[in-house]
Amino acid sequence: MDFSSTAVDKMLDYVDFADTKSNPKRRDAYVTEWYFENKILPKIATCQTTTGWCYVESKSTRHWFKCLSDIYSKDSQRPTDKAFIEALKLIDKQQRFFIFYEDKSDLCLREIMQANNEWVLQSINDGNEIADIYSAINKAKEFFEKPAHWQPFVSKWLKEATPEYKKGLLLQRLLMNFALGKKYPLDVDAIEMQGKQVVFHEFKRKTKCPDGCFAIDSRQVNKKLILQILRSCRESNLPLGGKLFDFVESKLGYKRDTSVRCYGLDLSHTSNFEFCDRHGILYKHTIWDSSDYPDSPKINDLFSGDLKPVNGIKLKTAIINPDSFMGFIFTEGKKSGSFHDKLRIQATLKASIFK
Repeated sequence: MDFSSTAVDKMLDYVDFADTKSNPKRRDAYVTEWYFENKILPKIATCQTTTGWCYVESKSTRHWFKCLSDIYSKDSQRPTDKAFIEALKLIDKQQRFFIFYEDKSDLCLREIMQANNEWVLQSINDGNEIADIYSAINKAKEFFEKPAHWQPFVSKWLKEATPEYKKGLLLQRLLMNFALGKKYPLDVDAIEMQGKQVVFHEFKRKTKCPDGCFAIDSRQVNKKLILQILRSCRESNLPLGGKLFDFVESKLGYKRDTSVRCYGLDLSHTSNFEFCDRHGILYKHTIWDSSDYPDSPKINDLFSGDLKPVNGIKLKTAIINPDSFMGFIFTEGKKSGSFHDKLRIQATLKASIFK
């Protein structure tokens, strides 16, 4: 196994679309994410940024991971990485930070530690508990040994991405899908350091909720409350639709307002916002409002062959705070990219806060 450009392209074709039963939308997202990082982020960030970070919740703290395409090269993001780690260590010194990288065709995980006022990489005694690196290695070998993908993607849609970018993306997908897959990892699209102020950037392509939402007027909208509502609705065994909506209004007391303009926010991102809100981190949410595109667009509906948005791009940005939330909406898991078909819920953000 090697990580040459040709091998990386082929493995990337497989890592999120290994068989015909897989959902190609995860691969399509490579292009949107590349476009955000390379075209949008430089315009909306005022200071240095770092990308490639993801995290898992571990008991009462977090484990953070970053993928590096070349551990030996001089990485322009490294000073920002150090500032980010230092800032989060002040918030919670129990948080741990790791680097995932390839070295001589082997995949490695090291912990970022501070020793003698220097940041160094150290071997991990509890590495098997932190991440299942062997699973990632075995999957990489499996994809490397396969023939060319029956539906190639990377050679067409990521041809403008550098080899370093594609290798970093492959490492991130191997890490999140396999090494951390059972721990439900979540990524942060970009992290900006404005002096000592940490800013988390979240980017999504979405449209406004077409039928408004259920409004929550008397209580603060948060993940705990939204989960309580979801639990009650699942226990009712009512299908998504009129009977469930009647139940929410009559039994739970939340009125549906079809006239309000809002955007949905997944509970994982709601939870990350709450983490930011507790610790003085700014949560900057940028939306590509794709109302001018099909409801469930394929990649060629969004981008031309030279990676330009087919119908242009409408960007809306807001710094989220607790007052940005207004209620909740339901979606079906099978229609939302979820791993299950159960009823799914999202918090809603006021559309008026996005400028």
